[in-house]
This record gives sequence, C-alpha cells and structure tokens, in this order.
Amino acid sequence: PHIVGVYLNGECTVSAYSFNGLSNCSHLVLGADCNLHSSLLFSEIEGVLEVYCDVEDWVTFSNCSFQKVILNCDGGTFNANGLKTKELIVNGNKQTISDFYNSKGILDTVTFNGTNITVGEKCFQNCSLIREVDFTKVGVVGNNAFKGTNITEIKGLDCVSIGFQAFYDTP
Repeated sequence: PHIVGVYLNGECTVSAYSFNGLSNCSHLVLGADCNLHSSLLFSEIEGVLEVYCDVEDWVTFSNCSFQKVILNCDGGTFNANGLKTKELIVNGNKQTISDFYNSKGILDTVTFNGTNITVGEKCFQNCSLIREVDFTKVGVVGNNAFKGTNITEIKGLDCVSIGFQAFYDTP
C-alpha cells in the first residue's frame, strides 16, 4: 500500500521498527509530543522529513532519502547516519547534528536558523556540493566537520569553538 504522508502530532509512542519498509512516503512529520524509543529504525523512506520532537542519537536511518530535512526541536542530538538529503534546515535551539557525511554528492544547502547549534565531528565531511554556510547561529564546529567540502564563503563565523581541521581541504 502507498502511504502519502505520516503525521504524528499528539502524544504518540513510536516503537522500534515502526516505519520499517515504508517507501515512497512524501512527508514524515514527528510532532513535539512524540516519544521515540531506542533502536528506532527508519528504513527506505523518501520525501520530506520534519522533526519537532527531541531526537536522541539512537534514532537510526537506513537507506532513507529525503529531499529536505527540517529540524525544529530544542535540545537533543540528531544523528543522520544512513540518511541522505539534498537540503538541511536547522530551526531548533541547542541542537547537535551529526553524521550527514552519507549525503555527499547530494547535500547542497545547509541553513542554520536556531541558536547555539553544534555541528558534530565529521558532520558534513566530503559533502562536496556545499559551497556557502552562514555560521551566525552556530556555537561549535567539530573536528573535520566541513573537511572536503567546497565552501568558498563563510559568513558570521563567531563560534565558541572550532575543531581540528574543521575546514581542511576546502578551496
């Protein structure tokens, strides 16, 4: 069966493997009151992902391709290992993002609208289509975070901490 969109907006507990095998889904929205349990696996989902709930680093993605990922949560860690996206928008505050390196060759737009964002170690390493990033809202840039990208313009770099070789091997 083809499910066009999944919208979880109330107090909803999402258990492990709940979305396993869901494909061709145009929109997946995890609302603010969702309670995500450990080992949650999103597998083979396409479309747009919007996250409003706190997401811990144990949320796992496998073979997921989203046109756009929008993070609207405050706090928590969003681990994108196994997730591919063309566009990332971070609207949440005190959010840590990591492991977007699987989006190399796809990810070209990164927008930070929240405050006190932490870009984790190797987060965007080798995402060669990224050319411009506004760091006004970023507090920490991890080791090798943008290594191997094609960033030619860095705006608003006023971070508390910039990691080892954070921008190594960029033009």
